[in-house]
Amino acid sequence: MNLHKLLQRQLNRLELSEDKTPDNLEQWQDFISKVNKVYIDNDEERYLIERSIELSSREINELNERIQNAQHIAGIGYWHYDSENDVFTFAEELKKILNFKPDDTVPNINGVLEMVHINDRERLGTLNQILIESGEKYETDVQMLPKNRTEYIWLHVIGAPYHCTTAPFKQLSGICMDITKRKQAEQQIEALNQEILNSARRVGMADVASTILHNVGNVLNSANVSIALLNENKEHSHFKRFLEICKMLETHASDADKYLVEDEKGKLIPGYLVKLSEIMAKSYETEARELENLTEKIQHIRDIVASQQSLSEAGKITELVSLDEVMDSALKMVGTQLSERDVNVTKQYEPTPKLKTDRAKLLQILVNFIQNAKDALIYDTDNSKHKLVQLIIKNATPDNPNIEISISDNGIGISDENVKKIFNYGFTTKKSGHGIGLHSSLLAAKELGANIQIYSDGVGHGATCTLQIPTEGEHDDHST
Repeated sequence: MNLHKLLQRQLNRLELSEDKTPDNLEQWQDFISKVNKVYIDNDEERYLIERSIELSSREINELNERIQNAQHIAGIGYWHYDSENDVFTFAEELKKILNFKPDDTVPNINGVLEMVHINDRERLGTLNQILIESGEKYETDVQMLPKNRTEYIWLHVIGAPYHCTTAPFKQLSGICMDITKRKQAEQQIEALNQEILNSARRVGMADVASTILHNVGNVLNSANVSIALLNENKEHSHFKRFLEICKMLETHASDADKYLVEDEKGKLIPGYLVKLSEIMAKSYETEARELENLTEKIQHIRDIVASQQSLSEAGKITELVSLDEVMDSALKMVGTQLSERDVNVTKQYEPTPKLKTDRAKLLQILVNFIQNAKDALIYDTDNSKHKLVQLIIKNATPDNPNIEISISDNGIGISDENVKKIFNYGFTTKKSGHGIGLHSSLLAAKELGANIQIYSDGVGHGATCTLQIPTEGEHDDHST
């Protein structure tokens, strides 16, 4: 008989064997005691092992419940794909996300792709194929239609090789995260941003319209002065006196030669006619000058209205525009406000190609720049300073692929702190400002694919607003 090592060890200590019985009772009891102790020790060890297994199993179950709860809260489900056998495995949470029952069979790759929105299906299939062939991990967002439902949900899908080191990677695994609420929130944020953009654009347009109305009012005031002068000339009696002399000559038509030489009144007529002609000539010059001024003012109003009409056109209409013409149009809209404050305006236009862009948005940006320059000069309390605004257009160079349009002033300037936040929505340093003009200009520039920069050496040292327009888009090689 083969005895257990522990039992054989005890028999050896007592000098016993399997075929030899103890010589006395004490020796036998000692043997029984030691064998009993071995059984007790074994029972304790087995109990400890069983207890350890029980505790470990409980901890594993609790940990598994926590993981499942965390996956449920985060909307994350695990998946595994055996590409060799075309078998998908979905974790419990992923089945819930896709509305599968626990005992439902998960479809193969074609069935899973059928659940994907038609716009995302080919892309997800291609990513999975690349993963199988090269092991390249992927992350992507797709829309999927849960089982027996009519509305798609958004999933963030991650895929990676599973326990594979060489191609082809037959075992794949990954997760799917339900991001439907996030996508819906992003859409709402996008809608709100668009609403803010439209509001900012409307405010910007209102600013431009206010400027235009102010300029038209100034032009009309000047026109009214000319009309008043013409009315004043009309009230003078030069023409009435001339008509009276004509009637006197008509009365003495038969003896005009005698009347002009011998009659006391008749002798005064030639000299009076000479003086009257001089007065009427001056009056004619005054009226001609005022009529010319009226014509000029009316044309100015027409130009301003034409500029406003182009600015009021629907957005996203692109056309080939001449940058110097747009700059001059912007100047016309604000020009009278500059001239009435004795601001000297200089132009430095380099020849540039016509660009295909949205003329209305470009005009809105430049009008805002010129208005800011005008305000900077108004708020500058240094009356000894010669007020200056420079309009500059620089063509692109090999070192700088952008066309730059700049408006500079020598006004109040901007502090370093304010330069950093000057494009923020609602930020303004003006008492009556609303803080939307530059913000809306920045948004309009982004829509044009352009960029805005503002530079100042500090308070009291003026500022420069620059619009940088890339030349990579459509343009006309004909220089302006």
